[in-house]
Amino acid sequence: MPNSAAVLSCICFLMLAGCTLGPRQIHRERLDYNQAVQESFREEMLLNLVRLRYRETPEFLSVGGIAAQYTFDGSAGGGLTLPDGGTKIGSLSGRLARTERPTISYVPARGAAFQKGLLAPIDLQSLELLTRTGWSWERIFRMTVQFINRVDNATSAGGPTPELKPNYEEFHYLAQLMRQLQVQRTIELASAEREATPKRIPLGKDQLDGDFVINSIKEGYRFQESDEGLFLVKDEQYVALIIHPRAKASGEMQEIARLLDLAVDYDSPKHAIFEVESGKEGWIQSTFANATSFQVDPGRVCIDEAHSLNAPAGVYDGTSSGVYDGAPLRADIVISTRSLLEVMFYLSQGVEVPLEHQAQGLVTLTIDEAGEAFDWSEMMHDLFTIRACKRCPKHAAVAVQYRDYWFYIDERDQSSLSTYTLLVELFGIEVQAGGGGGFLYTLGI
Repeated sequence: MPNSAAVLSCICFLMLAGCTLGPRQIHRERLDYNQAVQESFREEMLLNLVRLRYRETPEFLSVGGIAAQYTFDGSAGGGLTLPDGGTKIGSLSGRLARTERPTISYVPARGAAFQKGLLAPIDLQSLELLTRTGWSWERIFRMTVQFINRVDNATSAGGPTPELKPNYEEFHYLAQLMRQLQVQRTIELASAEREATPKRIPLGKDQLDGDFVINSIKEGYRFQESDEGLFLVKDEQYVALIIHPRAKASGEMQEIARLLDLAVDYDSPKHAIFEVESGKEGWIQSTFANATSFQVDPGRVCIDEAHSLNAPAGVYDGTSSGVYDGAPLRADIVISTRSLLEVMFYLSQGVEVPLEHQAQGLVTLTIDEAGEAFDWSEMMHDLFTIRACKRCPKHAAVAVQYRDYWFYIDERDQSSLSTYTLLVELFGIEVQAGGGGGFLYTLGI
């Protein structure tokens, strides 16, 4: 009987252990799988950037589901002896083994929803949200924008590596100016609202039934009464660039106004507000088309902090004449954004291609205006760099093997890591892998 009690006690212990393992297992395994999924995606993204530099097609796999099944096998034993001295001596033994059988399903990220997220231009609302989360405007705009009005941001780099050096110096200068105003908290990209033009035909009394009124209100309309009758009015939402009054007289703002051909009322004590529109304007189009306001060149001299930003040759001459190029001034800003795929192409130009691969003709070699080989690090060094080496790198934040080389982002390169994190965040905003919403994690015990 005592022997049976010992065995029974061991079995109960094993059963209780199995009951407590469930919550503990979820806590431990959830974090392990979370980290594994994150790290594998970061490596996948890095691999695709390298592929694009070599003119190969990117490929994404989404985790369709994770089913982690656990099997527990236990045994118990016990004994009891009575020596001559009358003292009871007992023994108890047990064994508990766990076997994990995970099943992970991968789904190629394709389909209409995925392709649209990859190829569609990034929404201005996404840029607005990113500027509000503390990201540097310089980093955001250099990554995601092709044109701001007539200022070109290496448009040709948003595809396979071009044969000719792109134009980027003026845009980098513009992005630096905006970054300085951002640090000073005198510039903001925000949603604004304006009253729309009411519908021209007044509403008849027969239209004003309960359902019509309720549906109109739900859709954001309001009723406006005038001498001509009752009209439906809906306020319009738009993205605006807002400049604080104290920034308007700064050298940075005057340079921004010159680069973007903006009509700034420098004497007004109010904020300067410019409507931001999405478009595909080039240099000539952005100068003349869709300009909402034209006025005489104010001829302001750009001074102060703008001197320290190393303006490209021909951008700033420090005199009252020739600062502006005579383009008609405008009250709007047209931003042409990249698609997520174009962002990836652009960042792929930051891949350091081994000399061996260059000699083999595995990548496109770009030349500058003088016919000399263009070093992409001149454009990308302060934004994003993917290094290459033969052996597994010691200081890699993320690394992948490709064509007998290791390609990696150095964990000490904080600028490249920030850009890479922003890219991953953009991917989550713009792309719904497989048109779906995450994956299923099932834990069975």
